[in-house]
Amino acid sequence: MTYSAMNNPTRSGRFNFWPWLPVFVIGAAVVANVAIIIAAKRVSPQKVEDQPYAASVHFDADKAAGEAFSAHGYRLDVTAPEPTRLHLALTGAASGAGSVRLYRPDAPSADQVVPWDDVTRPLIIPLTRQGLWRIDLRMMSSTGVRLAARTVIDTLGGSTP
Repeated sequence: MTYSAMNNPTRSGRFNFWPWLPVFVIGAAVVANVAIIIAAKRVSPQKVEDQPYAASVHFDADKAAGEAFSAHGYRLDVTAPEPTRLHLALTGAASGAGSVRLYRPDAPSADQVVPWDDVTRPLIIPLTRQGLWRIDLRMMSSTGVRLAARTVIDTLGGSTP
């Protein structure tokens, strides 16, 4: 190569990657950080308890209520005929009233508690969002025993995962 060819500032036509490397590295870091921030804002965090043992006392009662629900021969049937509507029905000789809590981990503003005044009749719940819902039914038996049932449904798929 001659001296004049080395000092000639004409472009060779190839892309030079090295001057752009810092831009690509910083851009990748920015995209990753933005993704983490968006994910952190969507998930509702759970409260950290000062005394976790005292706060966990209700877990045994919840487990007993779930077992009593099954022991009474009840079954909670949940379907989603449309992505924005839930249909709940209780099979068994249930009577009385209860409440249904709908929970979405990714959308705390969509959480709701719906009263179920007569569990012998099906309950239809309109939804504000489509997707995965956690459902928690609470009721009392005719003998005064606390009953509970939990399930999860994906309204886009219409079935329990």
